[in-house]
Amino acid sequence: MPANCSNADLVSADFIGFNLTGANFTGADLQGARFDFAILVGASLDGANLAHAVFTGANLTGAEVEGASLATAVLCNTIMPDGANSTADCS
Repeated sequence: MPANCSNADLVSADFIGFNLTGANFTGADLQGARFDFAILVGASLDGANLAHAVFTGANLTGAEVEGASLATAVLCNTIMPDGANSTADCS
């Protein structure tokens, strides 16, 4: 069963390498959370606070991100919701 973390306070949480397929993070505060190499296929991140969250190497294929700002998130080698590979923020 997918995790249900809607509206949760998960500031700076560590989800490195977790399989979060189908997880519900709708409206969650994920500021500074680490999702390095996590699998978030089909996850809902609608309205989540993703400021400074790290998604290096993560898979967001099919994830819902409406109203969630990825502007300050680290997206190096991240598979985006549309299946494209992001190389933003790679040094």
